[in-house]
Amino acid sequence: MRKNVVVIGSGPGGYVAAIRCAQRGMKVSIVEKGKIGGVCLNVGCIPTKALFKNAAFIKDLKKSSSLGVDVNGYTIDFAKMMKRKDSIVKQLTTGVKQLLKKNGVEVIEGTAKIFDSNTVKVHTSYGDVVLSTDHIIIATGSASITPPIPGIELDGVLSSEELLSQSVLPKSMAIIGGGVIGMEFASIYNIFGVDVTVIEKMPNILPSFDEEVTASLSEVLKERGVDIRVNTQLNSIKRHNGKLELSLGAQKLYVDTVLMSVGRRTVLPELLNVDILIENGSVVVNDYMQSSIPNIYCIGDANGKMQLAHVASAEAIVAADHISLGDGKKMSYKTNPSVVYTIPEIASVGLTEKEALNSGEIKTGRFKYGWNGKALCMDETEGYMKVVSETKYNEILGVHIFGYDASNLIAEAGLALGLEATADEIAHTIHAHPTISEIFMECCEEIAFKSIHGF
Repeated sequence: MRKNVVVIGSGPGGYVAAIRCAQRGMKVSIVEKGKIGGVCLNVGCIPTKALFKNAAFIKDLKKSSSLGVDVNGYTIDFAKMMKRKDSIVKQLTTGVKQLLKKNGVEVIEGTAKIFDSNTVKVHTSYGDVVLSTDHIIIATGSASITPPIPGIELDGVLSSEELLSQSVLPKSMAIIGGGVIGMEFASIYNIFGVDVTVIEKMPNILPSFDEEVTASLSEVLKERGVDIRVNTQLNSIKRHNGKLELSLGAQKLYVDTVLMSVGRRTVLPELLNVDILIENGSVVVNDYMQSSIPNIYCIGDANGKMQLAHVASAEAIVAADHISLGDGKKMSYKTNPSVVYTIPEIASVGLTEKEALNSGEIKTGRFKYGWNGKALCMDETEGYMKVVSETKYNEILGVHIFGYDASNLIAEAGLALGLEATADEIAHTIHAHPTISEIFMECCEEIAFKSIHGF
């Protein structure tokens, strides 16, 4: 049977695109060579958030006496934590499978090759399947980069995917790369009691985020005992007396485990009789997610735009609507939030303060969590929010949060950017009291005139 759409990859881009196309009455097949749900659901965003909850709970236990609850010690059962993580993953992957079935999407397990612009060949356990189709959506994601460092192949040198399959906590760990993945694991495993060292070759961790915010995170993690070494290059790894010896220029570091988190590379299906424009290993796409061959689309990490699950899902809707409706909205990244699930969290949307300054005069409004009633009640006083606006209309250009529940607070900021809201408009929007969301209102009041509760 001829298909209207064949989707290659079932991650947060692929399965969303498949379901949306099916909802619009199209005949859809989705091909997956690994596990339904892709990296994010199985070995990425979801598993790490399960462990994030464990770490956050331990952090609360450590300060419980200040809340009038005395806890006489605790024991970490890491194997049990991992079983809980696996249970959550299983529940969600089962849900995705059910959604695909409910919407009539055919799921084919196997490795896809794009034979030509209207044909996909799939190698399965029961033989080869040939799919004729009007449209193809590439949603094959990315994989961890393995840098050419001597000793990278040694036991105990792990990717983030491999680390999430371990059932025993190491006593010490070096994390190579101070990006999002590296800093999330640093925060979580430090709270688990692991001696963590972060090795970053750049001058700062999280280089794409607001410098003030990342400096705050670095300070907090160092106070908790995380050793963060910037401007430091890993030269080699070898075994020494049962440990992994890391050569860091003139320095040596000895640890039980090494996490390699230096970035991710695009993964693409084999392309046979198609000449798709590819730059730096990624498929080049237009605002509708079309490749240089108009009926072949590419979404998510495979197009190299932004390696974020929620971006992949947004691109999936754009591609599916363009296929099924013939037009639809263009993809916009203006309101795309970035989140780092450290403790405290970091969340950001729009321009950083430095980027905004480069484009003209700005105003900033800051408000600390410690000045907020709900944050005090929750004993979550660490951190602040910063809002950046232009000066003519006070239009909001960027919002940056370092603190509790930043990942949820950033949604209102994204909406504000999407609606081109001014600080005055947010300041005059009544926020429930007491809530942590009032911090956004206070920041905007600071820009519009003067915050009532700021010091």
